[in-house]
Formats: sequence, C-alpha cells, structure tokens
Amino acid sequence: MDIASKGLSPAVNDPTTAVLALDQIHHLLRNVGGRQLADGRVRDESGRLRLVYRTPDWEDFVHLAVTEIRHFGGTSIQVARRLRAMLENLIQTLPEGRAALLRQELKLLRRSAERFFPEPEDLALANVSDSQGVGGNDEQTWADGRGVEAKLP
Repeated sequence: MDIASKGLSPAVNDPTTAVLALDQIHHLLRNVGGRQLADGRVRDESGRLRLVYRTPDWEDFVHLAVTEIRHFGGTSIQVARRLRAMLENLIQTLPEGRAALLRQELKLLRRSAERFFPEPEDLALANVSDSQGVGGNDEQTWADGRGVEAKLP
C-alpha cells in the first residue's frame, strides 16, 4: 500500500507503479480473505479466556489496502480501473461473508469516479474493470487461489 501511495504522490505521479502494487495487494487480500482470521483471544483447555491481543480483522485489511489508494489515485483512470477489477474479482471469488465490505468499497470507488471524472467518456473508462489498469481485454479470467476460475465482465 505504501508503494502504491508513493507512486500516486504528486511528486512522483506514477500510476503504473500503483497498479503494479495493486497486483500484489490483490494477491494478498485473496489469500487473507480465504482464511479464518484470529479473533485475538486465547483460551486454555477448559475454555477459560487467558489472553486478549489486538489483531487485524478483515475490515482492517480491506481499509488498509484500498482507502488511501482510492483517495490518492482518484484522478487516475488507470488506478480506478485496476482497483475496480480487484474488488469485483474478490467479490466473485471470496466467501460471501467477505463481500459486503468489498461491495461498499466498490460503491465508494464509483462515487469517487463520478466526482473526479466529469466528462462522460472519462467516467465510462474509469467505470470499467481492467486488471492491467488501461489496456486489458474486455473479458478477464482470474484464478482465485483455490484452482477456481472466475470471469469478470
């Protein structure tokens, strides 16, 4: 996330670096999203709570991975398209219990695109999923990490 944010900073202005970082973030979220995450509680054999510790949950991972990139990359069609492709793929391939937050992030991405791209042609480009950012095929196929392929529109 830090590499993507640095690539999107006004001093660097390198959305391609952000898209490459999103490739890695996508892979990590797909792996984390398919796992049972710890709840930060350790119990002994009798079930008595022995230790409570802070640990990130699914919401923490998604917000860390998406929020700043959406804010910093909001004016980049390339970043918007890659971020959309990631969110749509994760919605399709992860367990349904993970999808609500991803759908919310997709709504926020749509609203950001409407705010940053007043021209209808630019908005139409920004609202298309593209695993490459700009230049991907109309139909993308993704392996979800469990050997299942999913098609994106």
